Amino acid sequence: MEVSQQHDEDHPIASIDSNNQNRRTIKKNELLNQHFTKLNTGGYYCKLCVGSKNSNKVHKQVTYSDANLRSHLARQHKLTHVLYPSQRLQHQVKPQVLSSDLKNKLDDALVYAIIKDSRSFGDFQKVGFQHFLKIVLPDTNYKGPHRTTIRKRMGILYSSYRKALIDELSSVSDIALTTDSWSSPCPVHFVCITAHYYDKEFGYISKVISFRRFIGRSFAVRIRHFIRSELKKLKISNKICSITTDNGPNIKLAANTKEFGIHIPCLAHGIHLTVVGGLGIWKKRKALQYIIHELIHYNNIQQTRSSTQITTDEENEEEQIGYTDINDGEEICEDDIEDNDSNCSDASDQESIKDYSKNDIPDDENSNSEDSGEDEESFSQQPQYDNYVGNESQYISVTGSQEIIYNLLQRARTLITAVHRSSNLDKYVRDQIYSKQQDSNKRSKEDNTEPVLYNELVMDFRCQWSSTFKMLNRFIILSSILNDVTFTPKNIDGVESQQVLKLSKLAFSHDDWNWLSALEFVLHRFEQSTRLLSGRTYQTLSLGKMILNGLKHFLSNQKPDQPMINQLKTLLLKTFEEYCEKNLSSEAEEAIVIASFLNPTTYFYLQDDEKFIKKAKQLIVSTSKGEQFKSTYSSSSISRTLTRSIPKIMKKPLLAIETFLSNCEAPLPLSSSTSSATKLYTVQQEIGYYISSIDKETDFQEYWNKNQNCLPILSRMVRHYCIIPITSVASESAFSIAGYVQRKQRCSLSATTLRYSMLLRNLEAHHIN
Repeated sequence: MEVSQQHDEDHPIASIDSNNQNRRTIKKNELLNQHFTKLNTGGYYCKLCVGSKNSNKVHKQVTYSDANLRSHLARQHKLTHVLYPSQRLQHQVKPQVLSSDLKNKLDDALVYAIIKDSRSFGDFQKVGFQHFLKIVLPDTNYKGPHRTTIRKRMGILYSSYRKALIDELSSVSDIALTTDSWSSPCPVHFVCITAHYYDKEFGYISKVISFRRFIGRSFAVRIRHFIRSELKKLKISNKICSITTDNGPNIKLAANTKEFGIHIPCLAHGIHLTVVGGLGIWKKRKALQYIIHELIHYNNIQQTRSSTQITTDEENEEEQIGYTDINDGEEICEDDIEDNDSNCSDASDQESIKDYSKNDIPDDENSNSEDSGEDEESFSQQPQYDNYVGNESQYISVTGSQEIIYNLLQRARTLITAVHRSSNLDKYVRDQIYSKQQDSNKRSKEDNTEPVLYNELVMDFRCQWSSTFKMLNRFIILSSILNDVTFTPKNIDGVESQQVLKLSKLAFSHDDWNWLSALEFVLHRFEQSTRLLSGRTYQTLSLGKMILNGLKHFLSNQKPDQPMINQLKTLLLKTFEEYCEKNLSSEAEEAIVIASFLNPTTYFYLQDDEKFIKKAKQLIVSTSKGEQFKSTYSSSSISRTLTRSIPKIMKKPLLAIETFLSNCEAPLPLSSSTSSATKLYTVQQEIGYYISSIDKETDFQEYWNKNQNCLPILSRMVRHYCIIPITSVASESAFSIAGYVQRKQRCSLSATTLRYSMLLRNLEAHHIN
């Protein structure tokens, strides 16, 4: 029986297939004539199946229905428009099930992206990314792992990573540490430890090995306990050659013990104290809260620090866990720390803590009667105070030239603020910058030179002296525009009479611009040195020797035709000697000398200093007889002949060092002598061969990788001394990353998950699975 036409007309429905979207459901006779051939014996052949494996298949003829024929056309040939409405509801295309291998790969890739890019766990569950998945993975139901699954995966990855890290460090002979503490305005404290070491081919490796929340006040003894515990867990206590910290009293005292090797004060922090203390670019504020407010304001703008809010039940549980038996998932609590340190002199340490704490600035808002007698409460608990303003009480008073500098900088800051707050002034300055940049680009093309870059005005911040240099540099480049703003403000559209009066009072005279130019000239040398020291992929201890020599030469040499610059140099020289030279212990100075000698690049710039070369040789010979180098010394004393000359490794010179020394007007070496290698037996002969086989363009890693078997004593010392960093930049940058990871959009991120995120950033993609 044929299906009635009325039935077909009463159920017009759009096709699922986009190609058949507006086609009607055809009648039975039309369907049979178009797509099937009727057999005399009964049944039908499908015309569309001709030539396929189903070409001989006979479709049954069912009385009163052709639903089976329509289902065949829709299923085998995607002709969904021939289906009845009731069939279309049943004929939904089932999503393709992904294989377990493919799904695991996709899950691993998403977890890696979240860890590496510091993405929120729920980012891939949002509408936009789900739409993206439907495009790249059509006909599948893949939606990505849930945030809870990601959190569990990170915990598993962290456990496996810690085991792999222990295995990796077991084959390392010498490890240098950097450590620092940071607290958010909440305040919640964090302690970071970074390890630096060479691989078998002298490749430089730097990794965060510990990042923990520190519950309570960060006393020096408690920090020392924490570092000792972490090293014990990683089984590297006997491999530590040095620890680098800033000049914060608590962190400095915590690291000042022989069990952590040589203590190296952060040279970048010393340069900060030199500039701020010597030039008085910021006056000391009586109100502590003013400094706190400004630091928080800077952190919010830069988005490199964020407040830490712990809201999960997991965090509440962690606060109850003690220090004495810390697992990987636990935090450090104040109440469980013993008052004494069993591995150090109790009396001396306690006295030192009190001495340091007397220089600290108390937090009046957080103090109470119970804590009034505890002088150990340090200013280092505030964000970045250890690094920047912990020693501000030691800055010299602002007098004479310092008063001139401070007043000029304050006027510059006031003018920049006025420009930023006025839409008319801001538009005028932006338009002038754009015009000057166009002219500069045009002239550079004609002269085939580099164009001068005109950037917008920026404001500096107390916690980073280099921001003052950047502000000053842009301010001077835009001097012609700023003179127009202050001398002829009436020519600017929209400027009111009151603004004209205020702007005229901010005008800079010729002498003012000369002072600012002199200040920018001097600060440029310190900014260069800071950038050189901020590297994380090359040796910085040997580089520190070049920085110290270059800055000392620059500050000590004065020219009679530069009276303003000479005054600035005089101010800086005193604080430079105090914070950068006298701050080094004798062990740290010896380590710098040895590292500078064994680095081919820095040796080239120091080879004409006979006093340095003599001292370095003496130190290397005496050090080679120590316990940690005895086995190397004995094995290398076996009679052995170097039958061939080792080829030199030539590479592009480190031009940044030469540029810095040239700007400091320090003398540069003219050439280096070379000679062929002969027999090597003792450390003296190794030194002789080393000196004769390097030159200016010798690459550190390639040279020592090639010569570690031929120079076993020196290569062993290279691993011990050259790996030492002279700044705590590695730990500082970890806090910047942590601030971004725990930004305001992720304020509920637990401290445990934050630790996982920080350490797992070291993982490569192929390690995720």
